[in-house]
Amino acid sequence: MPNRWVKQPPTRLGWRDYYQIVTSFLMPVLGVMILARSKFAVSYLMPVLVGMAMTAFGLYRISFIIKYFRAKGARRDA
Repeated sequence: MPNRWVKQPPTRLGWRDYYQIVTSFLMPVLGVMILARSKFAVSYLMPVLVGMAMTAFGLYRISFIIKYFRAKGARRDA
């Protein structure tokens, strides 16, 4: 008996999913840009923290995207 609380990944991605994929790849780029520009800021701590957080969160989201597409490829091959 399948667990009714565990949801299966969708077979097709919607426009919201594609939006999240695009923003996930843009977040590390923006984070690195913030880090590079923070070199010239008067207040150094806040831009560095925000840049590091954006970069880390973007990479974290990208790891889930990669995991999803690998699992989708494994399901298709099986």
